[in-house]
Amino acid sequence: MTPREILDRLLLPDFFVPVNGDKAILVESEPMSLIKEIHLSPIPAGSVLLRMDRIDPGDMKKYFGLAGNAGELKRCDYLLIGIYNNIKFILFVELKSEEVKSPDVKEKFYSCECIIDYYCSLLKSFHGLNFNGYKKYYAVVYWDAILKRSTSINGTNQRSVNNYYRIQVNKPVTEIKLSRFFNQ
Repeated sequence: MTPREILDRLLLPDFFVPVNGDKAILVESEPMSLIKEIHLSPIPAGSVLLRMDRIDPGDMKKYFGLAGNAGELKRCDYLLIGIYNNIKFILFVELKSEEVKSPDVKEKFYSCECIIDYYCSLLKSFHGLNFNGYKKYYAVVYWDAILKRSTSINGTNQRSVNNYYRIQVNKPVTEIKLSRFFNQ
């Protein structure tokens, strides 16, 4: 089964971001952002693109009783799940026009990782499906003016993030090939 077929059993249709052909458009929700759109391609057939920052932190507090003191209410911008050149992947994407703060970005990735782990648990328990063999990748797409500071998110925090990529852009609308996330 494709990731889309798997998640169709669990998520409401309006949670999915449309993919047009083999291209997806990632839009930065902040109106003052220097990054407006990232055109990501080729998106493999059957892939799923989720807009994670649509999840309301207030709802997370209300329905899950989360205090949010450790960053558990933060979310990265997008999550792409698919199979590319035989690589089964879950790609967490954060778009940044301002300073990349290590703890902030890391917490966004960790929180969304917990959400996808929860989805996987529900899929396994109620539908007998899973994402076994899918490898997690993390990417910060950032405006080139913030290069003056380190964009590494691996510091002295609790754990490091493997498969981490930084992609610098200098145009409000930028096209990025999916292969850049997999060193191809």
